[in-house]
Amino acid sequence: MPELRGPSVRPVRTTGYGLALLGLLAACAAPIQIVGHPDTQRITIGPDVFHVRVMGDTAVAANFSTGSNLVLRVEEGARQAITQASGCTIETLSKYDSINRWQARLSC
Repeated sequence: MPELRGPSVRPVRTTGYGLALLGLLAACAAPIQIVGHPDTQRITIGPDVFHVRVMGDTAVAANFSTGSNLVLRVEEGARQAITQASGCTIETLSKYDSINRWQARLSC
C-alpha cells in the first residue's frame, strides 16, 4: 500500500504577543456593558423599562421591547430615561445597529 502524504505543513510557532494583541483589539471593540453593570440605572418610562449607564459626557440606554411600530415611542423613552438618569441635556442621540440601544452625548 502506498504511503499517503499531503502538502508540506510546518507547525506555526505563536508567542504571547499575538494573543495579547488580539485580546487588546477585542477589548477595544467590545460593546459597552449595560444590563448587569453596577452603574446601570433601571428607569421606567410609560410601559417601557430602560437600562441606562452614564459615563462622563456619554450615556447608553438599552430597552428590550419588541413589536411593530415601537421605534418612535421607544426612542423618545430612551431620550427621557437618559435625561432622567444623567440630569443633563442631550446634545446628540444616535441609535446603535442593534435593536433598541441608543448612545447620547451629554451637556451637563
